[in-house]
Amino acid sequence: MLIYSTRFKVKDIFTKEQFVKSLIKWCTEKKQPLSGLENHKSDFSFSEIDGNQMIEVVDVETDSIIAARQISETLKGNWTVDAVLDYGKKTLSVYMDYTVNDSSETSNTHLRAPRLIRQIINDGFAENNLGFEMKTSAITLEDKDREKLISALNASDTYALPFVYLSSRSDVDADVLAQKLSGLAVVIEDTSDILNSVAPERFTAPIYVLLPHKGADPLAFGNYPLHREIIHTVANYLNRRVYDKLETWDGVNGKLLRIRSRETIEKLKEKSDNNDFNKIYLEELEAENEKYSQKYEKLAEELQKLKLENERLNYRLESYTGAGNSLIVSGTENDLYPNEQREIIIDCLKEYLDKNVQSASRRADIIKSIINANHVDGIPDQYKKIIKAAFDGYKKFECFEIMDALKKTGIVVVEHTGHYKIQYHKDPRYSFEASATASDHRAGKNAASIINNLMF
Repeated sequence: MLIYSTRFKVKDIFTKEQFVKSLIKWCTEKKQPLSGLENHKSDFSFSEIDGNQMIEVVDVETDSIIAARQISETLKGNWTVDAVLDYGKKTLSVYMDYTVNDSSETSNTHLRAPRLIRQIINDGFAENNLGFEMKTSAITLEDKDREKLISALNASDTYALPFVYLSSRSDVDADVLAQKLSGLAVVIEDTSDILNSVAPERFTAPIYVLLPHKGADPLAFGNYPLHREIIHTVANYLNRRVYDKLETWDGVNGKLLRIRSRETIEKLKEKSDNNDFNKIYLEELEAENEKYSQKYEKLAEELQKLKLENERLNYRLESYTGAGNSLIVSGTENDLYPNEQREIIIDCLKEYLDKNVQSASRRADIIKSIINANHVDGIPDQYKKIIKAAFDGYKKFECFEIMDALKKTGIVVVEHTGHYKIQYHKDPRYSFEASATASDHRAGKNAASIINNLMF
């Protein structure tokens, strides 16, 4: 089961020589160190086995790729960490896989950054992420970082990682979240609320995930006590990125298999007699080898896709199981104000409980228990009252009461011709046209009813 995957840029000083040194440091400073590696400081292709641990390193000079696989068998299961450095492009790809066997004590595990990742970042080898330092702790935003942050909002970079932006209204432990997201995202703590000051109508939530992809809107989060949903969002984005086959251990070994097979065939050609039989035989062997090499590379690519998909599904499964986890999985909609989806779901449950459920029943007790366990501020009901009061007996749409009510509830006027076209948070799915002047005494009541049913 793939539980961690990432790819990011490294500094020029992180050469393949330094890659090997970092691997050796990681393996020899673990709780259960792997011995026999000191003799390989200058080697780029080697393998060592020490009890229940092993490491293998391979170098594909033709493509400027060096890759490593380290496997540890423990009582909790088997851990496999793959690291692939493209020392030409200066990119590092790392994956961690976890499997269980009959003797494993437990099969429960959660996403965590491999110690190798935290070591590489803490040793200063990770390149800045869109101008911000890669760290295993949160970055406290300063006034001098204002332009960098605004620039990052509109950035699109294949190798850049997401940002998790925590405003002053966030109660999330920034450093703990940053530790969990080491190598996956940069966590920024902003006590001065720079984003809200730049665009107060756009950035109203306490937490945002900013994705470095063209056209990707910031993803809003309420002040959740758990990190799971934020981590899920970051991991989902990283899993959707396109990964080259030479950015994986299996892909690198597929390329090595092709190279070594060709070298073997070339040696056979040199040593064989120059006769028609040998020539035909070697040509057939070469064609057969090419066919199997292509098949291996294709299977390796499919395997990586399946691993990434499995990782995504694993995050969603966590929402169903375990103490303190959510009863339901978040869909594709994002909150338009803090905890909007929670507010609406609880509001629906309350309405359903009042109108459709027999009192003193099992169904009623379960719904009451869920409502009592999930605190909400009653925002939908508050917004409905604001709109209802503003439109009560209205004669002209453009008046202070209505304009103020729209602003308070996140409704925006997007067009004004003969009518006023309004949208909820500029989402065209939730649009309504109102007359500039009321047609009769019921117009305000009707308009408020339509708006409240459509938007809240």
